[in-house]
Amino acid sequence: MSDTLLTLRDVHINFPARKNWLGKTTEHVHAINGIDLQIRRGETLGIVGESGCGKSTLAQLLMGMLQPSHGQYIRSGSQRIMQMVFQDPLSSLNPRLPVWRIITEPLWIAKRSSEQQRRALAEELAVQVGIRPEYLDRLP
Repeated sequence: MSDTLLTLRDVHINFPARKNWLGKTTEHVHAINGIDLQIRRGETLGIVGESGCGKSTLAQLLMGMLQPSHGQYIRSGSQRIMQMVFQDPLSSLNPRLPVWRIITEPLWIAKRSSEQQRRALAEELAVQVGIRPEYLDRLP
């Protein structure tokens, strides 16, 4: 069994930029041009670069939210293996949920665990990373 989770080969992503009076696309924005990438089990990938260089487009491709315009996108295994961690917590955290619900939300989505199981897991994780248990009931 291969440890490769995802492979990109000569992947391009283009978006329509301009259309003529008939509605036909006449120009494209080339967001990603010929990327080759392999991600293996246990690896962590960070995407950095200038504004407008294609970071978000690449992240959306890796998560299966976009398909390549050209090239090969090979994904093996379950989609539950990978998750995106957003840079801006204010736009990615629900301000109405207590901390324990936020950190166990992926578990609820993936496995539909009971509230009691998720709460116990949140308490266990808090201890591991040094968060005081009383903070789990606070809002972000």
